[in-house]
Amino acid sequence: MNGNWFPWSEGVNGNKSGEFVAAWRHVHDVFTAVGATNATWVWCPNVNWYGSFENFKGVSGQYPGDAYVDWTGLDGYNWGTNPSRSGQWQTFNQLYRSSYRYLTETVAPNKPLMIGEVASSEYGGSKATWIKEMLAQVPTEYPKIRALLWFDKYDSSMDWPIETSSTAASAFAQGISNPVYPRGTFSSFSATTIAPLG
Repeated sequence: MNGNWFPWSEGVNGNKSGEFVAAWRHVHDVFTAVGATNATWVWCPNVNWYGSFENFKGVSGQYPGDAYVDWTGLDGYNWGTNPSRSGQWQTFNQLYRSSYRYLTETVAPNKPLMIGEVASSEYGGSKATWIKEMLAQVPTEYPKIRALLWFDKYDSSMDWPIETSSTAASAFAQGISNPVYPRGTFSSFSATTIAPLG
């Protein structure tokens, strides 16, 4: 909702302030009215990037409220210097730290957080080191993060998949071997809201 590249973002496509929250609550209320219990509501803005944190602070006015959200989330990518898009190399901390703190301390301190989309380019630095550092930092420096999804797809000429190099794939395999990252735990979902482990 804070990405002007999406048609539902406030301020584009004729969308006015407050309409995102009203739409979210309306859809949530429809699910509740028909007795649906197999939906998990994840409110997930894009991270603050390249020092634009003043713009990111506006997401607090787009939060539907604790009664309408099960998880918060963040999406963010290290675009690096990939020639298909102008950008610069950013560490996981540079991408996520300020947004994480704002969501977990100000917007929704009682909600678990997931990384809804994350990936790194190979251009401009070491993707393997980026992955290694991210997987080491999440459990120690970001305790509210309870789920993480890697965007494993070639998209818009970007080299997002883990397997773009053997070193990146090895770093990911080694990083998730840490027991803090459970395996197979969610292989049999029940028809209820998904809660974080522990």
